[in-house]
Amino acid sequence: MNEAKARKVVKARSEGRCEICHIAPATDMHHRRNRSQGGKWTPENLMHLCHMHHMHITVNPRTAREQGWSVPSYLDPASTPVWVTQREFVFLTTDGNYQNKDGEIE
Repeated sequence: MNEAKARKVVKARSEGRCEICHIAPATDMHHRRNRSQGGKWTPENLMHLCHMHHMHITVNPRTAREQGWSVPSYLDPASTPVWVTQREFVFLTTDGNYQNKDGEIE
């Protein structure tokens, strides 16, 4: 998937709200696995965040990893759960959905 398509899918998934707080408008695309570590422009690797939460991830790397907001290079973002407001821990799917631990699309 190219960058433009991935951005479009993630913006639709977030409905324009930060995926962490779901209060503030989302302004930043965040790579869960950094691009410098092989992170790709895919919906399962991207989160749509407000600037404040994007900075929170940068300043708090331990919390970011615990919550799945950051993924180390040796893990696959598609199989690493992430904490998202109003859904708790879910998996982000290639088609831009949230999938719970039971495999149900939310």
